[in-house]
Amino acid sequence: MLLALLTTCCAAASPAFAQDGPMCNRTCTPAEWQSLSVQERVDLWPVMTQENRRHIWMLMDDAEKRALREKLRPISREEFRRHFECSIDPKGLGAMEPGDPRPVMSPMERMHMRNQIIQVHQEFMHVRSARENARLDGGR
Repeated sequence: MLLALLTTCCAAASPAFAQDGPMCNRTCTPAEWQSLSVQERVDLWPVMTQENRRHIWMLMDDAEKRALREKLRPISREEFRRHFECSIDPKGLGAMEPGDPRPVMSPMERMHMRNQIIQVHQEFMHVRSARENARLDGGR
């Protein structure tokens, strides 16, 4: 399995984390995500880019995802729940009435929606293939 390699140098860590000492493997050297403890992963999660989070999330198994969710701050858990929520409200008008013209999405909104569709599809296919593999393994 491809292991994500993270550079977790203390100098690059945010000042909010500096009060508790160096993060991650406590040596200020690059560390593999798999070798980090749950608390170290939780400390790193907020400073990672969205692309890095998405990539690592797809590589984690269900137990790792569950452990990370349990340790994250409540605001981060809320982000997980609202990740695929559509918040387009043209001109702040609220709910649309039947017969109203459909709002035109900006290129940025379309790109965001495409990315969400791709992510949902990838999650669905990941879960589906895991179930299929479990079914095949159980049948042997």
